[in-house]
Amino acid sequence: MELTAPIFASSHDHITPLILAFGGSLVAGYGLATADGFAAQLEHRLSAACPGARVINAGVGGDATADALRRLPRVLSRLEGRPDLAIVQLGPNDVLR
Repeated sequence: MELTAPIFASSHDHITPLILAFGGSLVAGYGLATADGFAAQLEHRLSAACPGARVINAGVGGDATADALRRLPRVLSRLEGRPDLAIVQLGPNDVLR
């Protein structure tokens, strides 16, 4: 899959998107080395098209949707800026409960 920068709006010559990856253990990378998790892999793949792109891993293993909704305000308040994109993955832990 080819990744290209035009999905990120910017008036600057150098696009450096901030992406929030938010969810449960699949986002957190439960059981994986940090470099093998979703956020790190996405950041690595984006680096060719968008040098400086950052993907923040806000995944927490075991989180159900209600848990994630409770922590979302805290996660957003700790970000350095407003994300250009948020990827949200929730649901598997709701099924297991």
